[in-house]
Amino acid sequence: MAAVLAVYQLIDLNPRYPPGAQLVLPLALPAVTAVLLLGVALLGSLTAQRTADAAEPAALLRGGQ
Repeated sequence: MAAVLAVYQLIDLNPRYPPGAQLVLPLALPAVTAVLLLGVALLGSLTAQRTADAAEPAALLRGGQ
């Protein structure tokens, strides 16, 4: 980073205008990731609840399948 800052002023083509943003944060990727994570969590919780509802508690307590 120090090397870039040292040479950046030397290679600037038009020093009168300030440079644009050097870091642009992608907003679409974190949004898609958050939606996918919520979807997977919802699907997992629904599957776990359906499995728990289908299980017979007495058979589980006896240790049977």
